[in-house]
Parts: sequence; C-alpha cells; structure tokens
Amino acid sequence: MTRRSLSVLAAINVVLLAALVLTVLWPERPVMAQSISRGGDFAMLTGEPSSGSGQNVFLIDLRSGDVAVLTFSSANNSFNFIDQRNLPEDIQLRPAR
Repeated sequence: MTRRSLSVLAAINVVLLAALVLTVLWPERPVMAQSISRGGDFAMLTGEPSSGSGQNVFLIDLRSGDVAVLTFSSANNSFNFIDQRNLPEDIQLRPAR
C-alpha cells in the first residue's frame, strides 16, 4: 500500500469513528403513538419539545391529512395551540384515481 492509500483509509476511519460517537451520544427524543380503535379517524402522538417543558401533542386526521400541534403545559395544566397543517397539500399530493 502506498502512503496516499493509508492516509485515505485513516481519514475514512476518523469520519466513521466520529459518526459512531455522534450516534451514541446524540440525545434522543422519543415520540409515542397511541393505539387507534377500529374505525378511528384520528391518531395522537406525543413527544418532548426541543425547548421548554411539557409535552407536544400531534393530532392527525387520517382521512383529510390535517395535523394539529399543541403543547401541554403542566405548569398551568392547559393546552396551547402551535400550528395546523395539511400534509397532502404541503407535499402537493394528488388524489388517487
């Protein structure tokens, strides 16, 4: 092996090691899904917000694709509306024919 090949292999190993360290040490923010009853038209997901305290709640209308995001504040025991989007419109999805 030439000196250049060894340096390229060493650089690749350093990049792979850095990726491994980031994967192991990166904080995870799990999202939990509630089960949907038969005939249910909605799904609810919860997860920790990236900043602040409380819980994010995502309500998804499975028929229309509307998603509403709320934050539950345990300090004042209330929900705060964050945003509402329609996923099929956002990704410019055309209805099936």
